[in-house]
Amino acid sequence: MLTEEERNMTDTVQPSEIQPWLDLLRSRVSTERLQGATELASLAVRTHTRGAVRTRGTISRAAPSRLPQGVSLATALEAFTDQHIEVRRAVAFALGEWADETAVRALRPITEADPEPAVRGEALDALGKIGGQQAVEALQTAARNDRGIDVRLRAVRALAALGSVEPSASQGVITTLEHVQDEDPSEAVRGQAQAALARLGRA
Repeated sequence: MLTEEERNMTDTVQPSEIQPWLDLLRSRVSTERLQGATELASLAVRTHTRGAVRTRGTISRAAPSRLPQGVSLATALEAFTDQHIEVRRAVAFALGEWADETAVRALRPITEADPEPAVRGEALDALGKIGGQQAVEALQTAARNDRGIDVRLRAVRALAALGSVEPSASQGVITTLEHVQDEDPSEAVRGQAQAALARLGRA
């Protein structure tokens, strides 16, 4: 049976399949940038053996990159400054499907500073898919502090998914979820945290 890392490595694509969409992200035309971002995200799902996934990594180990050798994400990372919300959302989603921990350094500031809750939430989903300790720390911060209810919900769900795939390393996640369950001002978020704790055997 293939390990998670081996499955991810078998899902890579050829540079010629991905580079045109990365190039479009540099366009001066907003509709072309949006097309590039959307196609990049769509390609990530189409070429993954299991479609879009909840998490590719674990709490202690970030997922490996699925990008073909020689393809750089620098252009995609620059797209986080795009004024178009949907470009930023699609790029965040794509990074969660393609990238390794090198993308976490770009995603983490987005979870803290992007003015749009939808973009912050997508970036948190991406961190949940990549995994690793830096991603987990960003998710914990958002689950406790983000001003958006939906954003906190997404952070809680991502933490629960990572805790489920690596129960032995989930104590820090559990502590955060317990805090959210007890202190969050939103009934919906408290309920999500309670459900996550039950899923982790801490009901």
